Amino acid sequence: LDGFGEQLPQVVVERIALPFVRALDSAVDGAEQRGDHGACHSGSFRTTSSPVRRTYSPAGDPTIQPWSRPAGDDTLNSSSRTRTGHQVSDLSFDLPTARAAFTEQVGAFLAAVEALDDHQLLAASHCHGWAVLDVVVHVRSGLEEMLRGCTAPTTDPPTADAATYWSAAATSDATDPVEGILWTRRTASAYSRPRRAVRHLRAAADAVLAAVEQLADTRVRFQGLVLISGDFLATWAVELAVHQLDLGRDLDVPAPPSAALRLARATVEALLEHALPESLPDREVLLLGTGRRPVPAELGSAIRPVLG
Repeated sequence: LDGFGEQLPQVVVERIALPFVRALDSAVDGAEQRGDHGACHSGSFRTTSSPVRRTYSPAGDPTIQPWSRPAGDDTLNSSSRTRTGHQVSDLSFDLPTARAAFTEQVGAFLAAVEALDDHQLLAASHCHGWAVLDVVVHVRSGLEEMLRGCTAPTTDPPTADAATYWSAAATSDATDPVEGILWTRRTASAYSRPRRAVRHLRAAADAVLAAVEQLADTRVRFQGLVLISGDFLATWAVELAVHQLDLGRDLDVPAPPSAALRLARATVEALLEHALPESLPDREVLLLGTGRRPVPAELGSAIRPVLG
């Protein structure tokens, strides 16, 4: 709505524009309560019967080892693990690793979007029903919501981790997603020029990056869940990697950074409950694991859409 008031007579602003903005604010509140910001989701999650904990070394290379709870850590007890209707899988990321991956991924997404002109922002995306501009608006809205999560520390026990966050999102999006898709399209259509949405994205990203830099190694409350801060940032590194790939359906857009793609691959494998062939590139894992690309026959049932 950049410059909206300057382009209209005062009577129109008072009688049409302001009520429209108030209606949008009300719609935002309702969407947040319903979880509509995640309209572009697919797949489901089946909990593992033999948990495996995947940790990441400082260099970013994954190692897999049997789950063992840190000494004195009783936060992942049975009551907290079943709060959202599914058991918490053991996929967690330490804060420094997740913060570095998230920060790099935000920069990459911004660079990819800021390189696009008005016409390119109207191109189709991989996300069903959305143009690239709609993806930008969706990400901006999500980052603003994430900012509130950064300022909502809690001492409550975790109820989800870096994998089961996505199963909770899939559950919240199990109903008809059309309202959420159209809500984002209506919001995007309020911009007089697509590039103005990019300026708002930059403002939201700068605010989130500043908050993330100060984020303590604690637990945060977000979308009705409680996550450790490393898992909170890891889910958003994955979210942004997915949406950076969404930009490239018809456009030449750089691939997401390798660190975020590694986190995304680990998430898909945790949701699938098995490792994927090393010959399958991380980018391809993410496209197949989100349903953005059909699973080829040669992969059979090895992979399916599990996150969106």
